[in-house]
Amino acid sequence: MSVGLEYIRSLEQWRGSADFNLDAISQVLDYLGNPQDKVHSVHVAGTNGKGSVAVMLSSILGADGLRVGLLSSPHLSRFNERIVIDGCPISDGLLDRYGAEVKAASEAVGARLTYYEGLVSIGFLAFYREGIERMVVEVGLGGRLDGTNVISKPDIAVITSVSSDHTHILGERLSEIAREKGGIIKEGSHVIVGDLPREALDVITEISERVGVSSIWIKERDFGFDREKNLISFPDRGECNINISLLPSYQRTNALIALACGHYLGASNIAMANGLKNFFWPGRYEEGTINGKRRLIVDCAHNPDGVKKLIDSLTEDGISEASICFGVLESKEWPSMVDMLGEICKVWHLVTPDSSRALQSERVYEYLAKKGISSSIYNEVKEGICCAVNEQTDLPLIVTGSIYMVGLARELIGELESVSGIELNKPYWIRMSKPV
Repeated sequence: MSVGLEYIRSLEQWRGSADFNLDAISQVLDYLGNPQDKVHSVHVAGTNGKGSVAVMLSSILGADGLRVGLLSSPHLSRFNERIVIDGCPISDGLLDRYGAEVKAASEAVGARLTYYEGLVSIGFLAFYREGIERMVVEVGLGGRLDGTNVISKPDIAVITSVSSDHTHILGERLSEIAREKGGIIKEGSHVIVGDLPREALDVITEISERVGVSSIWIKERDFGFDREKNLISFPDRGECNINISLLPSYQRTNALIALACGHYLGASNIAMANGLKNFFWPGRYEEGTINGKRRLIVDCAHNPDGVKKLIDSLTEDGISEASICFGVLESKEWPSMVDMLGEICKVWHLVTPDSSRALQSERVYEYLAKKGISSSIYNEVKEGICCAVNEQTDLPLIVTGSIYMVGLARELIGELESVSGIELNKPYWIRMSKPV
């Protein structure tokens, strides 16, 4: 009997209760010996880019010969994807084994974990027991009260970006959102900061000074990329010659942050170059082709800032008109997302994500209709994807919106004979032998 797997499936999602705290997960992990504090860690928060930074850094460290664990959320297709060991999602066997231990611990202390906290606890335990040398931990939501924020002292706390998202939980103002994300910053940790609005940067700087971090590197002030010289510079006068300009525009800042983390942790320049070359992050500007010629791009642009970055990359890629398959959650600022996507997307295929928090596709249909834009509604994501892929046009197809929808769409697309380039079982990174 798969006790651990059944336990995971039995856990309930957090429903946004105002009295949420970290007591339950702290009690469970304390009973298990606090495995989260027995592996060197990098903690990554941010509105957008945190997942990309986390997998890029994992790839860099793996290329330097380290055994690396990546904890991320949400998953695209299977919950195994949230816990990655040496580039591959955790096996059902290990998930079952460590899930059973977390279940026993929660029963022993009388604590009820949420679905997210359960998987986070399993991840920390698996990384410790499987001999992981460095774990990269992506925050799920916010930072201060996120289930991952039980790490006493990460080697690095990273804030990739701050913009409006989850405002009903994190606050309306950027300063409020930044304060929640800055909750992962701990005394003695090093802090690395990406492109932040001044209002948010002031908050992160204030928190860093107040808690007593070892140092703080801020993009452009302390590290940056010289396009003309193709040179990345770091505060300690270190440099590396890696051409990040070949990456999609929205990934360049993410790559720069990951490289700054890798440099701080002592990764070699060769490892940093190989890590960026070999990382794979499914559903993030993932490109394929339909019938060998029509372009396909799958991207989890699930909020306005993500959509803006997607459009910037499409424009830079020479795409001025496209067809789109779109579905989003109701909590997102979806009208502004639709408005921005409308600058490029001429044909709309609307689906409703498989989530209790999904925005019904009829709402988007009505919104577009008021603007004089026609669209098609589908009862199921599968139907919408099939129609979008099979439509008789040369327009590139963009599949974007909710991570829940993109994950399912990606699985469906990967099984279609007419589509190439979407690999469902590709490793996230390649671990290389340690240099002698």
